[in-house]
Amino acid sequence: MVNHAWLAAAEKSSAIDKFRGSRAGTGFGWALTFVSVVVGWVFFRAPNLDAALTILGGMSGRNGIAIPAGRAFALEPVQGLVSALGIVFSNESGSNLVESCLWIMVLLAIAFWAPNTQQLMRAYAPALNIPGTPSLELGDAWRHALSRVRWVASPGWAITTGVLAFLGTISIVRVSEFLYWQF
Repeated sequence: MVNHAWLAAAEKSSAIDKFRGSRAGTGFGWALTFVSVVVGWVFFRAPNLDAALTILGGMSGRNGIAIPAGRAFALEPVQGLVSALGIVFSNESGSNLVESCLWIMVLLAIAFWAPNTQQLMRAYAPALNIPGTPSLELGDAWRHALSRVRWVASPGWAITTGVLAFLGTISIVRVSEFLYWQF
């Protein structure tokens, strides 16, 4: 829905259409898509509307924002703004915050820049009814790097797939409820 609304807005406004074609517009489109998917997942997974709204409120900071007290020195120049935003300082370790931020950065880098399954399998025309191989709309450096990363039936890919399957299987430590039960 967000994609169609974005395209409809671009059709009606030449300024939005021009922005859409720019580098900043591409970044905005990625961010809009990412946020839309994350918000959609909340409604998909929450048991009811009240729970979904509570989760979204927490994600947006409605329940407050706490920063480890050890990081307070970095925000001293903007102490008034920090107080106005309702940010408080807790006595928790800052290492958890740093570790979480590092994980988020690594996982976002993988999500945005690692090749997806369509790119890995491009030599096998993975999309239905599409002749040839999909073209990549990336810069020359990325196109060259991605040309080296592709799926080929080989012992390396078999071992990689097996290790990932094994790790995924042993990481399941509890019984989980069937996700689609509420539909």
